[in-house]
Order: sequence, then C-alpha cells, then structure tokens
Amino acid sequence: MRNKEGATKIEKRVVITVILTVVLISGLFFTQCLSKIKVQIMKKDAINFSRVVSMNLSSFRNSGSVYLGEVIDEKLMNKIKNPLGRGYCSSSESNVEITNNRYYVTLKCGKFLIERADFSTKKDVDIYSLTDWKEARVNETDEVQRFYNCKVGGKEVFEEYYEELYFVYQINKKYKTNYYSIDSVQETCEVISKDYYRSKEKMIP
Repeated sequence: MRNKEGATKIEKRVVITVILTVVLISGLFFTQCLSKIKVQIMKKDAINFSRVVSMNLSSFRNSGSVYLGEVIDEKLMNKIKNPLGRGYCSSSESNVEITNNRYYVTLKCGKFLIERADFSTKKDVDIYSLTDWKEARVNETDEVQRFYNCKVGGKEVFEEYYEELYFVYQINKKYKTNYYSIDSVQETCEVISKDYYRSKEKMIP
C-alpha cells in the first residue's frame, strides 16, 4: 500500500534502515578517531613527564627512578589528567627509570598503561589495558607485583601499599629521613608487603 507521496511501507523501512546504518558507521568512526586522539595525548603527557625529569634530575634523591608523585611534590608539574577516562594518572605507579642515560617512561592512567617506553627511538609505543590490582590471581597469565607498607605500634602507616621505591620516598617524606633502599627503612618501622595481581592486554592500534 502506498501513502500519499507514493512510497510503500517497505521503501520507507529501507530508507530508515540506510539512515540508521550511516549514523552508526559515522558514530563508530568518530569514536575511533576520538580514541586515537586521546591515546596521542597520553603519549605526549608521557614525553613531557620524561622531559621534566631529565631537566631536573638533580632535584630528586634517587636519580635512577623518579615517580610522578615526586615531580608533583617538587612543583615541577601539575597532576596529569587521565585523557582516557576520569580522574588523574597515578602518581605512585607512574615513573621514569634512567638507565645508561636513557629514559624509560611508565605512565598509568586509570585502566591504561604505557610501560617503560623509550621515546628516543622511532619504535611505536604500546598502550595496555589493565584490570585493577587484586590480592588473588584470577588467570594464569596475570602478572604479579609486590607492594609495601609499614607498621608502627601494630598499625599500618599508609592507607595503601606502594611500589618499593615509591614506598621509600613516602617514608622519607613522612619521617624526614634520608633512606635510599627498603632495607634501611626497617630502622623506622616494620616493613610489610603484599603481592597483587592484574591482567594486562595490549590495545589494538
């Protein structure tokens, strides 16, 4: 049956279907483009983090590994906004490692990670998607990492557990000490640790 304009119901359905398909494809294309832009922003943030560390290396106690939290405390950078989600990039799990005058950047922003990237090479930098850290292994392929805290008077000093060198930094900051390794921290408090697990998967470009 045709309407007054001469189009059948089937023809109208075909037109609507075509329009919806075009809108869907356009939306997916826009989303992909937006995601790529956000990934590039994260990479630029990692490069900037590395540059700030390299230009101010003498400002940090441990010149072999500098955490984002240290850079922020020194007022050399502001917090890095997570370009791929809410909140800010991790101050305690983002760092720059310096080995043989090369700078390897790790930047964790929400559930995404750039890991030990050397931006001085022409190699493309991978970005990984992550699960949250858990105290129990979920999959055989989960990676494990040890985090630290300490006790004074039977109570944990920090609300969260930290990576080894950032833990040492937090102890120095809290107690005005000058430790370089976790072994020395025992002079101030009882060091305790936990192993945490997470899964990590490389994002498809």
